[in-house]
Amino acid sequence: MNTLRGRLVIIFMILSLGGLAVIGFLGMNNSGKALVESAEREGMALGKGVAGETELFFRERLNFLRLQSQRNVVRSMEWETQKTGLQEAIREYDGILDVLVLTPEKEARYLTGAMEDAAQALDVSKVLNEGKRIVSPVLTLKKSGKKIFLFAVPILSAEGDTLGLLAAAVDTASLEPIISPVRWGATGYAFVADQRGIIAAHPNKAHVGVLNTSAEGGSISGPLAESVRKGLAGEKGLAQYTFEGEDKYVVFHPVPTLGGVLSVSSLVDEFLAPVREI
Repeated sequence: MNTLRGRLVIIFMILSLGGLAVIGFLGMNNSGKALVESAEREGMALGKGVAGETELFFRERLNFLRLQSQRNVVRSMEWETQKTGLQEAIREYDGILDVLVLTPEKEARYLTGAMEDAAQALDVSKVLNEGKRIVSPVLTLKKSGKKIFLFAVPILSAEGDTLGLLAAAVDTASLEPIISPVRWGATGYAFVADQRGIIAAHPNKAHVGVLNTSAEGGSISGPLAESVRKGLAGEKGLAQYTFEGEDKYVVFHPVPTLGGVLSVSSLVDEFLAPVREI
């Protein structure tokens, strides 16, 4: 191979192998890019679907209360009559822990009393004076420790006069049938944050009502907090962030009736693994 011909053959082989390596590298890069783009599309579609289900959860329960407020038994403002009718009605939905009827004179009547210590968090004037239908942020019942949402609507007469307020305490655990089954990739999961960015539903129950995902600090990175703030502002999208040293994706969609955000998170490595195994 010391001949000119031999050296040329060696050079040709080196160049050929180098070319193949470059082609292989570019191919892997393109494959990785294609996998990432596919994962992003999948995540956005998944997030949109789960956000729609989550929005329906809140809208249905708020509409349920509105329909109850229009019943004659509720408009009567006679508690014994209201009590019987409401006891029957709340069987329609799991997770309703208590119902409150508040008169314009602020006399409170509770179906079970479970929400008594949380009712003070209601923006009563917004309901009674402005006629708004509202959903509260996540609240904690002192007696049971349960995490709840408060749904509230005005009770109006047939002529549109305000007769009182009707509210219901709904266990946040009622969201689990929607959130728990969600998987993006092998280990990705969904979570819901309320109007403040506080976790309302999450695989780790310890985060519910405690962890503020809209504020950077601790386990919440800047990009994750920013994605939640964007979702709270009504935006949707995808972001990448780092959690405990691992790169992750998060897709986010607003949940208008709650005023919150639905997010789905997953590890970047799960989508790139097929390329890295080549």
